[in-house]
Amino acid sequence: MPNARRSRSPKPLPRLSDRFDPVPDKIWSEAARHYDEGALASLVLWIAMTNVWNRLNVATKQVAGEWAKSAEAQKWNENSSAAA
Repeated sequence: MPNARRSRSPKPLPRLSDRFDPVPDKIWSEAARHYDEGALASLVLWIAMTNVWNRLNVATKQVAGEWAKSAEAQKWNENSSAAA
């Protein structure tokens, strides 16, 4: 379970974790003070997935969230809701 101090977690971890070199030990240790092992693993995976989607959006020139506003998306949502 995450520590109660997690709201004060270090902000550099997400920014540094999308670099090619490892996160510096000092920053990793600071993050580990705020998160237990499972929560820290989840945080790293969340950052990784966010980076994947951001890179895909850049590569395909997509603006995040724009598709959800389209008529196609609204139709898809209606069909999904009706099927449930």
